[in-house]
Amino acid sequence: MSSDKIELSQRQWLNIIIISISVMFFLFVVLGNKINQAPISSNMSIKPYQISRIDFGEFEFSRDDQAWLDTNKQYSAQKIKSTLLNWQQLISQPGQSYSENSLGKTLLVYLEGQAAPLVIKLQIGTDEFHIYWPEQSRSYQFPKTLLAGYYPEKI
Repeated sequence: MSSDKIELSQRQWLNIIIISISVMFFLFVVLGNKINQAPISSNMSIKPYQISRIDFGEFEFSRDDQAWLDTNKQYSAQKIKSTLLNWQQLISQPGQSYSENSLGKTLLVYLEGQAAPLVIKLQIGTDEFHIYWPEQSRSYQFPKTLLAGYYPEKI
């Protein structure tokens, strides 16, 4: 058995390099497409921020372990839960854009995992009320009959 060395010419080395780069490029494209098409499993889904406290000015709702409390101790657990559910749904949906409006009642909505609260303006008209979220330039308009679901007592 002889130890013959295989010598390649410069052109053959360039062909090997070109083929190697082409194979790597093909693999990156195929793997990238596969990653982009892979469904997100339920344990990897993105969770929206959960509300930990809402400050209405004169009173507030806050979470203590698993129970919700209000500072006035005058609202039922069901009323607190339905109000918080309305706010949770509101902050997770897009609103209409609007121009700056500083009128109205200021509410602070605290989210888990965020130090600063969301500053929200509540403006009540004769037939409807508006919720403004200045930081996101979002606005929501509702009939006044739904006000109790977002603000438990009259302003």
